[in-house]
Amino acid sequence: MICFGVDAAGNPIPVVRGWLRASHQKLNSSDPLNSPHLTIHSHRSADVQIISPGKKYVLDIEFWPTTVIIAKGGRLQVEVAGNDDPEVSERYGHDDAIDR
Repeated sequence: MICFGVDAAGNPIPVVRGWLRASHQKLNSSDPLNSPHLTIHSHRSADVQIISPGKKYVLDIEFWPTTVIIAKGGRLQVEVAGNDDPEVSERYGHDDAIDR
């Protein structure tokens, strides 16, 4: 998921990225940083949830706080994808056969 600032001419500028493997959706409610504005997921193997094809899920995808000013006439655009875009995959490499 990417949030862009879009200027008055329509040019998207990446502001912040967030991503979450849907099977890791369980929130860590005991983490003191967890809040409606900053969700903290447990990412523990014991908390992995099975994802069923065709079923709808509500996911809290974390965006880290950032500081950006959107000028008058600009807007925010959120892009949601069902997989990593090539730029992210190249940079962070989600290719481990076991840790999927």
